[in-house]
Amino acid sequence: MVRVVRPAVKKPSPQKGPDTFLPRSIVCLGSLERESGMREAVWAFDFVLLMFPDARLQIVGAGSQLSALKALAQGLQNAARVQFLDTHADIAPLLRAASVVWIPSLGNTGRQLALDAMAAGRAVVASDVPCLRDVVRDGETGYLVPRGDVVPLVRRTRLLFDDDRLRERLGAAGRQFVEQQYPLDDAVARWREMYRSVAA
Repeated sequence: MVRVVRPAVKKPSPQKGPDTFLPRSIVCLGSLERESGMREAVWAFDFVLLMFPDARLQIVGAGSQLSALKALAQGLQNAARVQFLDTHADIAPLLRAASVVWIPSLGNTGRQLALDAMAAGRAVVASDVPCLRDVVRDGETGYLVPRGDVVPLVRRTRLLFDDDRLRERLGAAGRQFVEQQYPLDDAVARWREMYRSVAA
């Protein structure tokens, strides 16, 4: 018998200290492998900078494409605006500071990353792949864009940068969705039940 336990997200603790929000800041989450879509993210950010020269991109992840991605940012002359952070980085303050979170997956990955961003109340722009389609409701809790297509990614990001109320509404709706659909207590109870049934 196969049992499936849905992912869960711990409700973020209330922020302490001064507000760390950085306008026009994008956090991009995922592994630094080809299927993560990070190359497309760096290309998309080049277009974002044409419209918003003060924008910044933080890429959080590790993988075999790190050197190639850094070289691409350098070749586009955007290295000063693109920061690469490894998986040891504390994601919580990065998400609190972000205006928008990108999940540009080319493969069917990134669901937990999207849930973490939504739990933090951030507006998410994610690839339209099955696992992300399950959690990001287009136009309600975030935006879905065709995978690998940088133009819609840039357009949605521009819309969110230009409209504070929209960005806040999507972020709040995403947080509410995660709290209702993916509470940590439910997942813990299901895991305990499964362990008990296996041990019996």
